[in-house]
Amino acid sequence: MHVSQAEECMKLARSCAAKRCGFTLVELLVVIGIIAVLLSFLLPAMGRARNQAYAATCASNMRQIYTYLMLYVNDNNNCLPVMPGIQCTQGEPVPSTYPVAWYMTSSGMLDLSRGSMIPYLPPSVNSRLALFNCPNDIADGNVRIINTASSVGARNFSYSFNCYFDWNANATSPHFDYNFIINAANPPHAINMGKVTSPASKIFVVEEKWPNDSWCGMVGAPPGYALDTNDVPADRHNGYGNQCFGDGHVERVTPADVYNHCTHAGNAVINVASNLSNPPPPPDWWNWFGN
Repeated sequence: MHVSQAEECMKLARSCAAKRCGFTLVELLVVIGIIAVLLSFLLPAMGRARNQAYAATCASNMRQIYTYLMLYVNDNNNCLPVMPGIQCTQGEPVPSTYPVAWYMTSSGMLDLSRGSMIPYLPPSVNSRLALFNCPNDIADGNVRIINTASSVGARNFSYSFNCYFDWNANATSPHFDYNFIINAANPPHAINMGKVTSPASKIFVVEEKWPNDSWCGMVGAPPGYALDTNDVPADRHNGYGNQCFGDGHVERVTPADVYNHCTHAGNAVINVASNLSNPPPPPDWWNWFGN
């Protein structure tokens, strides 16, 4: 009987200890509430940190692309390569008359397996594609839009180039018809870097919102993208996009900033600054041969 009483006492003690170690429902709800409040503070901060990291990676990609361009320039009499359009699928052009940097497929994808710039890019096609994609853009699905969503599809690149990369030596404006250029009696040549006015204030590598070819002509859309979605500066970094200039520096600017600095003659770019009462307008970031 004495042993049985001892066992009963031990069981009672263990039961009391177990009860003391447990949580009541109220205590559990309080802990969950505290965790939720902490997460509400931490998650936005983590999202901002992630977006900042994406933007930094994007800017690094653009600087690397610029560096590869300059390596090409140093080996090619100070001349830039010509960028391809979707139409550039008719076979290998003659490199001496058509120094196309790389190719595009008929579906609007970059073909980074051939072209005059390939020896200057990273060794594998996958590493080249990684270089040409902004992490934020990948997260958004790399959508391609042409003429206000008349053609929507996938793409595998985030960056295009100033349309003056496609300058036709026998024309008075940037030329976009590669079918014509391939068959032209006087084929085009690449632009000499020495002809670019103030390269440090001219955009070379463009982060576009929905790029559909290898150039950006800045042919219409004012802030708000109301007129034309073909050539719209990116805003995927919290309203900002990266733009790489002719000296290699990258600026994080809004689409409105880009439009305010564009007076691309012959196209419908709206220069917002010219409508303000604060002359003179800011320097032109787009027209390589302007002020």
